[in-house]
Amino acid sequence: MSDKLTEIMAWKRKEVAERARPVSLEDLATLNSRLPRPVSFARALRREDGTLAVIAEIKRRSPSAGAIAAPSPPTPTWGVTRAPQPQAIASTTT
Repeated sequence: MSDKLTEIMAWKRKEVAERARPVSLEDLATLNSRLPRPVSFARALRREDGTLAVIAEIKRRSPSAGAIAAPSPPTPTWGVTRAPQPQAIASTTT
């Protein structure tokens, strides 16, 4: 394997292949009727008081690239939020 991401993908392909099985539309419909409805992402970001809710994810390491950034507090680094408890921030690093 040339890198960690390739190794992870190869393992997952094997793992999924071992578990894959045909499932009828009827079985899928039955399962769907029993599962709770997912929460709308857009609704989760809308707050009753009109302020923006934020979801935060800070990625320090990548399976393929290793360390991405040294640990640091997100709020002082980004200066994105002034609220004491962010509800959500989505961030992608390459």
